[in-house]
Amino acid sequence: MRKDRGGLKTVSVHGRFIEVVPGVRLVYTWRWEGILPDIPETQVTVEFHDIDGETELVLIQEDLPLPLCTLHLGGWLEAIDRMERLFA
Repeated sequence: MRKDRGGLKTVSVHGRFIEVVPGVRLVYTWRWEGILPDIPETQVTVEFHDIDGETELVLIQEDLPLPLCTLHLGGWLEAIDRMERLFA
């Protein structure tokens, strides 16, 4: 684990895009670096659906160990909330 000034850990996410269909679908890998070393690489699929002029976002993260699902759910909900405020 790396430490920056102040003794805080540097945590990042790495991955690669598997499928990109602009405005429709993103599929990419997700791998933590600097934390959770025993967690395997997961795959994230994000789909965007037009529903009566609004966008429904469907997000699936595969191969995530059950004990971490709640932590990731909270993180994804926070990220989606920030994105919603950005585009509002």
